[in-house]
Amino acid sequence: MVAFPPHGERTLEAMISSAPLLQSLELKNVSLEGGEWDEWVIRAPNLKDLIIQLEFDFLWEIEQLPSIQTATISVDNESTDRDFVQLLTCFARPSYTGKLVC
Repeated sequence: MVAFPPHGERTLEAMISSAPLLQSLELKNVSLEGGEWDEWVIRAPNLKDLIIQLEFDFLWEIEQLPSIQTATISVDNESTDRDFVQLLTCFARPSYTGKLVC
């Protein structure tokens, strides 16, 4: 398990976006001290494989992922405010032939 300090989602967002060659990302058992998350965005233009397995929906969003090939998203307790249509549009592109498991 990885635990970030309060407002650590900004650190995580910065770590991901500062790695332009990142091709694979797994977010599993991530938590935040204090338990309150602000919205944050996964920005990784060269990301090919994404796995998100979390107990809670930590207000993450995904920007367009032009290189994505596979994505597995599993959240045990989703936010009632989550717009899944908006979330899934990052995978909507004519050339996407990978798989998406939610």
